[in-house]
Amino acid sequence: MAGVYKGLRCGVGGPKVSHFLNEDDVVFIGEWEKENVVNLRRILQCFYLVAGLRINLSKSWLYGIRVEEPERIQMAGHLRYQTGSLPFKYLGLQVGGNMNLIDAWDPIVELFRIRLSLWKAKKL
Repeated sequence: MAGVYKGLRCGVGGPKVSHFLNEDDVVFIGEWEKENVVNLRRILQCFYLVAGLRINLSKSWLYGIRVEEPERIQMAGHLRYQTGSLPFKYLGLQVGGNMNLIDAWDPIVELFRIRLSLWKAKKL
């Protein structure tokens, strides 16, 4: 994104991450500042103008880590997105939960148990 959008650095000296892509989903990760949000909105507008694909605002959410709700709501207003809170699910996995707790892994273990059961049934 040519320095227009500021992602987050992963650890000391690690790479900067600005987005994750999966099929028709994208997650943007960036610094929490108004200029960054405005630039993201501009990038998405350019994407629409070039590709002709609209952003589905009903499926667009803004999350802030360690950000107070009024500030999160104000920033979401700039993008015209809904606000969400942590933890949330993305691609079936919990994001923002305490994965050090055994209970946090229960949905993932259950999903694997079901899929393994279906696989075993097919192979019999």
